[in-house]
Amino acid sequence: MAWPLSDDTNVTLLLCAWFGGEREHKPLTLAEYNLLATWLHHNEYRPQDMVSGSCVENAAKETGLGYGRISGLLERKISLGFHLEEWQRRDFWILGRGDAAYPKKIKQSMKSQAPPVLFGTGEVTIIDQGGTAIVGPEGVTQYSAESVQMLAKLYAESGQAIIVAGRQSIGENAVKSAVDAEGTVIWALQGSELNVPLEKSLRRSRASGQTVLLSSRSPADERLLNKEPRVGRMLMTLCDSVVYMDSAEISTDRYCVESAVFEFIGSRKCFVHVGGEPTESAFQLINYGAENWKEERLEVNGESLEVQPDVIEGSPEHSDVSQPEPAQADESDPEIELNETATPQSADQESSSEGELESEAIHTKPDDEVKQEPREESVADRENFIPKVAGIQGELFELEEEWADPLVGDVRAVLQLCAFQKDETTYSPLEPAEYNRIASFLNQNHKRPRFLLDDHALVQEAAKSANVDVDRIQGLLGRSIKLGFSLKEWQQKGFWILVIGDEQYPEKIQHGMDDKAPPFLFGVGDTSLLSSDGLAIIGPDSVPASSLVKARKAAGEAADKGQTVIVAGHLKMAKELVGTVQEHSGRVIWVLHDGSLEQAFKEAHHRQALSENRLVIITAQNPKAPRKSGKKEYVGFLATELANDLLYVDGLKSSRDQFAMAAVALERPKICRLLTGPNISQTGSQLEKLGARPWADGEENTDASHEDDSTPINGLSSRVDLFSPGTNE
Repeated sequence: MAWPLSDDTNVTLLLCAWFGGEREHKPLTLAEYNLLATWLHHNEYRPQDMVSGSCVENAAKETGLGYGRISGLLERKISLGFHLEEWQRRDFWILGRGDAAYPKKIKQSMKSQAPPVLFGTGEVTIIDQGGTAIVGPEGVTQYSAESVQMLAKLYAESGQAIIVAGRQSIGENAVKSAVDAEGTVIWALQGSELNVPLEKSLRRSRASGQTVLLSSRSPADERLLNKEPRVGRMLMTLCDSVVYMDSAEISTDRYCVESAVFEFIGSRKCFVHVGGEPTESAFQLINYGAENWKEERLEVNGESLEVQPDVIEGSPEHSDVSQPEPAQADESDPEIELNETATPQSADQESSSEGELESEAIHTKPDDEVKQEPREESVADRENFIPKVAGIQGELFELEEEWADPLVGDVRAVLQLCAFQKDETTYSPLEPAEYNRIASFLNQNHKRPRFLLDDHALVQEAAKSANVDVDRIQGLLGRSIKLGFSLKEWQQKGFWILVIGDEQYPEKIQHGMDDKAPPFLFGVGDTSLLSSDGLAIIGPDSVPASSLVKARKAAGEAADKGQTVIVAGHLKMAKELVGTVQEHSGRVIWVLHDGSLEQAFKEAHHRQALSENRLVIITAQNPKAPRKSGKKEYVGFLATELANDLLYVDGLKSSRDQFAMAAVALERPKICRLLTGPNISQTGSQLEKLGARPWADGEENTDASHEDDSTPINGLSSRVDLFSPGTNE
């Protein structure tokens, strides 16, 4: 790669790269840069044109990124100059997405998800040659570490490149072994990991053109990120096959390679190497189509070589485990190309949504894609282990120390009282109003829910005060053993649980729903999204096709502006909106009425959004509950309580409204915008009379006045502080 850099790449660095110490203006995210690149293309500009004041002003205004932020980032020229001088001295290379030398494999596969800038050192051209990825989590056994070295040597001697992710034991061992065997190495890293001094053998391999290190973050980016999913995704993009090294049952996966393997398993040859007792991850990869490593054969010096380590014994039957969607390398969406000879193309995201009805006005799918008909989840589906997805936040439970953590004791008490655990015959779980009466009694007496677990006298007093049968409470509290197994299963699946009184329980819900607030929330995904500014797009069960197209447009615009989009239920419109927002790399809160959180893992685009902290799915029902037991009316209230803005999509006159969306919209006409079809329904007419504003194509999402929204739902009094500060005895 030749220095100096192109003007386009210099500007992209100023806009997107972290140089360390950024405080006032944060560099653009990938989604924000794609939004800007699309604007530049539509207006026949290139990144280098951002040096013009008028171009910056117009771009900032029309993209919503802010003039102060863009101009502030572009003013970092002096800082960039110092870094470029250092990087060039250290033999680093830098490639913008529009440079001719930018790896074609990354651009063609990742498309608009490809990093705007790549940093690295070593021979760039070997990145596109493919190879075998050797991956796994951090906590490997000694046997696994030795197996990694053996496999890397075998592949290197067979002439295949070794591709690894991050500076962890698997990667380090694979690199060392491949280099010693004079093989080719492609090493995907992040940020400051590029600055770690290389061993002498690795420096020689780099100098001879057999090793390349690359990263989507600058060497000066020293942010400590708990999860770095782009490393795993880039690794799987570059490889032709992958060997997953099974590891200890409890192990970190900072580079999110496991979720990346599940995402690409349909389009890559995948093998599982097991040393010792197989983990659930190994079982699941086998069930999803991976092969046991013993079946892999290599050609070394013209002879067939078969490696046969331990066999996975007792792997669960395939049952009805859903197969993940293969990653399509030739998807029809255009990619961004900002090269020196071509103008940029559209920055549309990869299309991966699967709605019950596909709208050609929004996106199309390849002709050879087979549409999977939705089916009712079977018991086997629910019982099968679901792969853990990286990037998940929330409360996890260390069962062996559960009583040492007061919060876990409270969670257990609330779940035993209020959660379905399947096959309830004698006592039905408490309704929210019943539990909240008990919680109020506990608060008044400076007690915590966990005290109910071993204080019979307190149970009797609480039952009498809340007007709930004491035998019912005691019967529900006696379900601890069954709950223990459920908690372990939910932890393995990556679910989190929030109870009222937990500091992470959304204040918006507790304040807005008052004593109707669910005692607990189950979910999967990034809980921090629950406190973000959001636009709820809701409507009845059936909406006109033209309205659905407009609703999807509104969702895409909100995502491009950085708003979180909130959708409700399993309705056709909800699924379409989730897909649209994910195409725009936006953030989604998906509110369900039942506990079927497993659907988050069944489609590749959901798993990717979870791993990138762009999706959270929540429900007021637990995963063990019967499918028909969910309180459907909660869905609309939960969705709108989490939102700052509301768009009601008017439905057909004969449409059902199982999630009480109309009632929710009518509660908030002052913050509601109305999207109507050819004919307006009675609800639509009522909203118009109450002052709901009509939605227009392309209108800005502005914060509506909330002055009339302070009245609690259904005229309830102000909320009860169920767990006031200072009561945690």
